[in-house]
Amino acid sequence: MKVFLSALENGATVANSNKPLAQYFLENKLKMKYNLISYYYIKSKHDLAELIRDNSEEILIDSGAHSFQKGKKVNWVEYTKQYAEFIQKFDRPNVVGYFEMDVDNIIGYDKVLELRKILEKASDKIIPVWHKNRGIDEYKQMCKDYAGKIM
Repeated sequence: MKVFLSALENGATVANSNKPLAQYFLENKLKMKYNLISYYYIKSKHDLAELIRDNSEEILIDSGAHSFQKGKKVNWVEYTKQYAEFIQKFDRPNVVGYFEMDVDNIIGYDKVLELRKILEKASDKIIPVWHKNRGIDEYKQMCKDYAGKIM
């Protein structure tokens, strides 16, 4: 089982120290194994994002959509296009996947499907997300659609 460590990019520090986790790992010559970082937090921290990516065995990227959506007016198409542009520039073999925009409860599932298409044009590593509220038929269809893409 792989467990992906998160919070490397959002200011988490080592206990009894003010050193960011990523910096601590590197200074102590520790290879970071599996990491999960959020596009929302790293979009303006390019050096830190690259440091984490380049020193991780494997990395997953979350869209970060839940990090800021409550109570804010968001241009989801623009945010998704920026995320897609980031994906194209940031991608390396050790980046194993990018999570889609997970905002059904804010904009509706049909709009999420439109946003997913934008992301899928940027990379074949997009990870669709399924929620119980989407229904079992949608889950079965998603499995069917994506089974061919990973085999």
